Amino acid sequence: MDVSRDPRARTRLQALGARSLPIVVQGDRFIWAQNLRDLAAFLDLSDRLPQPLADDELIARYAGVLRAVQRLVEALPPDDLAARVLPTRERTNRTLAAHTHRIAEGFLDTVEHGWVHDPMDIDFEDAHPMLATRDDMLAYGERVIARLESWQARFRPGMADAVVQTTSGAQTLRWLLERSTLHSAQHARQLQSVVEGKGLVVEGALTPQHLAGLPLPERLFE
Repeated sequence: MDVSRDPRARTRLQALGARSLPIVVQGDRFIWAQNLRDLAAFLDLSDRLPQPLADDELIARYAGVLRAVQRLVEALPPDDLAARVLPTRERTNRTLAAHTHRIAEGFLDTVEHGWVHDPMDIDFEDAHPMLATRDDMLAYGERVIARLESWQARFRPGMADAVVQTTSGAQTLRWLLERSTLHSAQHARQLQSVVEGKGLVVEGALTPQHLAGLPLPERLFE
């Protein structure tokens, strides 16, 4: 449904207090359907998902996903960076790759600087200076990865129980870590599908080991 063209849908979202799609609604309750673990809890289906990964393993997986995105960006021909991921959507491969790293940066801004985490404020436009060239994109990605790995080196047991502020209310750091990892991993899968669709084989791309135990949707694009 294109909410921008459906006044009834916009009115319904406003009445619920929802800011964007996709959402799942039950009566007067709704949930932003970007995290399968949250969605499963909302629908009382948590027993159908894998057990959460240990905190240190989850952080390592996150860094591995971001490293894989770097290899995928390197593999795409320059002209393809400006192409749309899907013909029906405006997002380009360039912004998809940068967005994947920006999610991690937003997570770190929240846990390190106390910023309120806002999932609507973690995207770039194609004209952003960090995306001028592929080298710019790779340099940005490396800075985010280095920052994540620096935070990982300082991580200690119990830190994940800390409370952070988000636009969906107070959450544990562990919740935000998993949600951010899943968000980046899903977009990394999408970028990899673009690269593989061009017949390219990329050393260092995503593997099943990167994604094992992560409650990701079956479909690449929803």
